[in-house]
Amino acid sequence: MLARTSIASRLKLALGVLAIGACCCETPEHVGSRDCAVLARSLEVPQLEAFCEMCQGQPCAMNPDCAGFPCEEGKLVLQGCEEDSDCAGLSMTLCALHTSHPHKICTTDGDAI
Repeated sequence: MLARTSIASRLKLALGVLAIGACCCETPEHVGSRDCAVLARSLEVPQLEAFCEMCQGQPCAMNPDCAGFPCEEGKLVLQGCEEDSDCAGLSMTLCALHTSHPHKICTTDGDAI
């Protein structure tokens, strides 16, 4: 009986460790990505791909529909994020978590935070 309990306990422990390892350490695919297809797929917003392609890499301040996204070397950048620190390196940028911009995309628009 002791052997069965020991094996069962070990199996439960091993399964628990596997479950924790699988869910807590993976970075979502969209974090740091600037690939429009990856952003749309990972964020599960199909219409985001066309919007992203329209804005990504365009000259800053040229298209009012693309306002509120950071610029890098004179071009707009749409980059995925989960938290503000994922936008580090982009000037004055935070991770959009509310409605005026696509969620989980770095933005310079304080109203979108």
